[in-house]
Amino acid sequence: MSISAMTNAEQIPPQFSGVKITQVTQVQDATKIDLSIGVCQLINSISEGRGVDQWKSPTYAINPAQEVSGYFSKIGNPKWFDYTKNVTATMLTAPKHGTVKEEWNHNFRYLPLPGFLGPDSAIFLVGIEGLTVKTVYYFKVIDGGAIGGTEDQDKKNCPKGSLWKITSQPK
Repeated sequence: MSISAMTNAEQIPPQFSGVKITQVTQVQDATKIDLSIGVCQLINSISEGRGVDQWKSPTYAINPAQEVSGYFSKIGNPKWFDYTKNVTATMLTAPKHGTVKEEWNHNFRYLPLPGFLGPDSAIFLVGIEGLTVKTVYYFKVIDGGAIGGTEDQDKKNCPKGSLWKITSQPK
């Protein structure tokens, strides 16, 4: 093959082969988070060998949209958001020591692994009345005694109370 018949790529010696440089830009999440809140919830442990209906207790129920509404009515501002209409609740991060099951109307259940005691967490993204709120659940799985409403008084397991602001996005 003559030099004139070779393509440009064949004429370049290997030590001078071209390198294509491209710029990679990171894709930003299109979801704008307006606020991040923390929720502490006490959860009863599930004993091994007990009936499968044990987890049906209200202790295991969680509702991220209701928590966001509660945050705004108690802490954020004196406004009540209807957490039953035009709401989205999506789990972003699953717990490590249990499972979350969606039931109905953005109601979920956190089910710890049988015999597990200690901290666990899950993260939800809640859309409510035009706001997007990252809701971080801090579960404290204890050996009995987790009754709704005790999180505000239980400073050992929930030192910040049941609801608090983590961050708000700058405008």
